[in-house]
Amino acid sequence: MRTAALFPVIAAMPLLTGAAEPFRLTPSTPWEVNYAENSCRLNREFGTGDNKVVLGFESEVPGRMDMIVLG
Repeated sequence: MRTAALFPVIAAMPLLTGAAEPFRLTPSTPWEVNYAENSCRLNREFGTGDNKVVLGFESEVPGRMDMIVLG
């Protein structure tokens, strides 16, 4: 299910890499670390309003990590 959310990001990569100027989002929140009993999550928001992007990393088992980008 999570990989389905990654497909639009991958599809947009040629558009982003072909830009003349790099597009940089300014962090709008500090890093948020959430330690749970069996997992760890690290999130941060960039931009605001319609330009807000959320970047997250999550590890549910040792040796594996998921990356989530929402925007």
